[in-house]
Amino acid sequence: MSGDETECGARSGTYSHPAPVEEWQRRHTQETRHRRYHRHFRDYAVMRPTAGSSEPGEPARAGGSAV
Repeated sequence: MSGDETECGARSGTYSHPAPVEEWQRRHTQETRHRRYHRHFRDYAVMRPTAGSSEPGEPARAGGSAV
């Protein structure tokens, strides 16, 4: 998260859904007038074999979530 020119160092913490982070950003913007935020997302892909093969072929289809 940063102000106009420099990062202020504030952190929202880690969440399994983007809603709490967005709420934190809203409150932080009201308190500091900072408007730029650097967000990190991470997910996992599980590879499964293609039909008739033991070699991984494509990721299993599943819903993802932001953290």
